[in-house]
Order: sequence, then structure tokens, then C-alpha cells
Amino acid sequence: MLNLIPTIILQRILKFISKHDCFALTSTCVHINKLRYDFEFWKRVISFYGTYYYTIVCHNLTTFKTIQQARYTENPNEYTYQQREMLQWIKSQYTYRKYLDTTMMKKRFNTYLETNQDGNYERYSLNIQNRLKDITITVSCSIPFSSNIIVGGYETSNGSPYLQIYDFSRDIEVTDLIYRNYYRSFNFTKTEPYSIYSVTSGSNMIAFSNTFNNDISLLSLQGYRRVKNFTNPNILKANQMDSKNIKVKLSVDSQLLAVSSMDGIVNVYDVEYQKLVWSQCQPVMPVCDVSWQKRDNNLLFGCGEILNNNTGFHNNTGFVKCWDIRENQKQKVLAWTEYIECTGLSISNDSHYLGYVLRRGIGRSLDLRNRKLQSTLIPQSCKTMNFQNFSRNHARESVVWLPGNHGYLASTQDPRGINIWNSQDGKLISYINLGAFLKTTDYNRHPQLDITDNGLFLLCNLGALWSINDLSEISLFQK
Repeated sequence: MLNLIPTIILQRILKFISKHDCFALTSTCVHINKLRYDFEFWKRVISFYGTYYYTIVCHNLTTFKTIQQARYTENPNEYTYQQREMLQWIKSQYTYRKYLDTTMMKKRFNTYLETNQDGNYERYSLNIQNRLKDITITVSCSIPFSSNIIVGGYETSNGSPYLQIYDFSRDIEVTDLIYRNYYRSFNFTKTEPYSIYSVTSGSNMIAFSNTFNNDISLLSLQGYRRVKNFTNPNILKANQMDSKNIKVKLSVDSQLLAVSSMDGIVNVYDVEYQKLVWSQCQPVMPVCDVSWQKRDNNLLFGCGEILNNNTGFHNNTGFVKCWDIRENQKQKVLAWTEYIECTGLSISNDSHYLGYVLRRGIGRSLDLRNRKLQSTLIPQSCKTMNFQNFSRNHARESVVWLPGNHGYLASTQDPRGINIWNSQDGKLISYINLGAFLKTTDYNRHPQLDITDNGLFLLCNLGALWSINDLSEISLFQK
């Protein structure tokens, strides 16, 4: 039925809706075949709403540009002068990356205030503009069933924690997740800040850890974009001894919370009753990351290091394990060992594949159905690297599967790069150099990747946000 709607009617509708409503309309237009590659329609969208709202059309415009460039390359003489000008116009108007560093956030927020018709200038000014003067971003993650994301870190001026739900489609902060009265009792400073170290979001919960102590804060979500008890979070005291490296991960249904750390302790808590239901401790096997099997809350994956005889960090090896956490069981279902440290892992959406990354960005893809290695992902710089020249301060890399059934995954590579891989053949699709754009500190030097719930955007805790199609379709075309 959608394909029967005349294009001119859709164009007229655009004139009478707000910018925010336009996002919903154009998301629907993606499924209208005749609009998918209609340059004039998407050009009109941008003419109505400006490049400030380019996220509305990024999916369609990227696809259109790829196809148009391919056609132009094959038959450039068939293109009129006006069509060539249109291609140049797309290149000039469309930005491939969008950064969430505080300077850009403040600039875009000021633009929003100038066009805001809700009469809430003062309220937004107090809650956002004044608080974004000196924020160091250390964590970010997506919120299920929402286009919102969570951005956290600390305030550089005084070291106090910072954690916000951020609506990047409107470039505003939605909710402050920090309960100020609770944190006032801690003696944090700008040289030793109360920084957010890890954050995770489930279907109706948010949990986060910090670098100051072993407190795990639990916040429940109610409805869409609204936090029920954000002014009074439940504090879970984790029994981890290493309070500066605590990773948290909620199960898909938010019933269980996995807490891991570099002291080799892995705990699983019942979120509703805040009770420990499963635990394991192996001090010689620090755990760098954990992830739940997406279709089974009983299976927990973890990866980390094996401290071999304390003879030096360069002699450490790595491991990947899968545990069955059901009552009275500490059964190790699966286990792999590696020649260097494993620092991050991710389960594909269909739960068929496991991707994990080693020190310096080397990755592997495993087929969990037959427990066989699918591919090894080796960055060019690692092919001639001497891994015995090792510093304890190396970054713990991260990996995440891109949506769809194409078998693409993204992994970080020290120093400050992101590789996009085809896991089926192990070939590198694209490389993003972060060093030219982002400044790292001791509190965000371990990269963390995530994918938004709608599968359209890739997040990095260093303060960046990319369109998935920029990384897959455009890169594939260029290759």
C-alpha cells in the first residue's frame, strides 16, 4: 500500500511536520521502493530541515550516493551537467561521521535553543549547557527499543561523575542519571575522579560501575526514555577486589547482571532481589570482558588473560570460556586458549557466532554451532609485530557484531583505530583512524564499542558515533 502513495503527497506532508516527526516519516519512506533512490525527494527533505538533521536521511542518502557513483563511473557521458552538480551537492552536504565530544554537543545544543518553540530555554540551559563545559567521556552504550544512547564519564574540573541519556536525533540530553546527594560523601578530586568505567542497558534496566570503588548502581526504566528511580539508585556492593576495572553486563531480559574484573572474579546477581546467584574466582585468570548468550540466560561467555608463572607479562596467554550458571553448576561448557591476551568478545544477534579480539587488535570468529574457527582477523601492523615487547598499559580492545546476516564485525586496534571486518573470509573492509580526532586519557584508554538497538549506528566510548552504512556499504563500494 505504501508504494501506491503519490510522491507529491509525501513531499507536501513534510512541510507540515516537525523535525522530530520527520525522523519517523522518513524511516517509513525507507520501505517505499520508488523513494529509495529518488534523489529529488531526499534533496527536498534536506532543503526543509537542513544538514543539521542529516541523521534523518543518512541511510537513504548513503545508498543513493553509492549507486549513483557506480552508474556515473560506468557511463559518465550519460550524466547531464545538472546531475553531476547534484552528486557534488551530496558530497558537500553529507557528513560521514558525527562526534559526541562536548564542544560539538554544546554547539549543536545552542542551535537547538535558538529554534526551540517549547518555551523551555531556561530549563534546558541549566541542565545541559552549563554541565557540558568540561566533560571527559569514558563510556557509551545503546538503550534497547530506543534511538537514545547513554554517555558517561566525569567532570574534568572537580572529578564528579557524569552519566546522561542522550537523544542524538534531537541533540539534547534527556535525563541525568547521577544521584548527586549520594556522591557528595566521596572525596573525589580532578586528579582522582569518580569516573564511570562500564555501563550496560537491558530491556528495562541500567547498571554502571566506576573507578572509585566497587559500587554497582542499578536504575530501572519505566516506559520510553523515562527513568523511574534515577534520583535514588540501588547500590550493589560487588565483592571484587580490583575496584578500578569492573565490567558490568545485563542479560537481554535484564533479570541477571554479570560483574567481572581483572582480579579473576566473575559474579552473577539476580537484579530483582540483588542476590548473588553464581560466582567464580581464579586469581591467575583476570577477566577482561563478559557477554551473555542472547537466546539463553544460562550461558555466560568471558575472556581474559592467563598469568603464566608470573615470569613477565609478555609470557601471558589468553582464554575464552563459556559457563553454565544454573544452580549448583559451575560447568565450563566451552573453552579456548590463545597465545596472547583476549580482551573483548561479542555474540552475534542470531547467537551462531562468537567474535573475540586479542591484544593489538587481532580477532577471531568462531561458529558456535560446530565449534570451529571461521576466520582469523589480522591487522597489517600485527603481521610484523614482536609481541614480547609488551607493556602492561596496553589498551584492552573491544569487538562488536554489525547487524544483519553479512558477517561483519568491528574491532578496535591500539593505537586508537577501528577495523571493520568480513568474518567470512577474514578480509579488512575499512579502517577508521581515531587518533586524529579524539583525545584519550587514563580513564578512557580502553575502547568500548556498541551498536544502537535499531542497528544503524556504531558507538565508541571515546565519544564518537558513526552510521553503519558509512562503514559497510560505502566502504564495500570503494574496495
